Amino acid sequence: MPSVGRHTFTAPLITSAGGVTYTFLRWEDEAGALVSASSSFTYNLQSPKTFTAVYAKPSYTLTVKAVDGRTHRPIAGAAVSLDSVQVGTTDSHGRLVIQGVSEGNHQLVVRKTGYKDYTTTFNITSNKTLYVNLNRI
Repeated sequence: MPSVGRHTFTAPLITSAGGVTYTFLRWEDEAGALVSASSSFTYNLQSPKTFTAVYAKPSYTLTVKAVDGRTHRPIAGAAVSLDSVQVGTTDSHGRLVIQGVSEGNHQLVVRKTGYKDYTTTFNITSNKTLYVNLNRI
């Protein structure tokens, strides 16, 4: 525990544990209040205080584009599920944007009445677009 006075606290921007890489998000105090969004900050301690560096798995944006497998026209209103959770439906352009997808393997299911369900497993390590061809029943 640092003594009373001015101190600089620094955390690495990236760290790994158990084979998983995490990125720095923020510093919090013992009450969970935001102290700093910078990985390094200076604080004038008046009394003992605890600071915690908060990390998270990186997250990305997944764009789903659903089209008719025969005509290649966009399919609006297709239900999209990510890891068994429905996250939304495609717009008039056959598109749905999903933000905050964690790094790693995921399962995507796209359903639309009159079409066969589309299921795929994919790995995401950066922003990604998945093109989905739905085939009529």
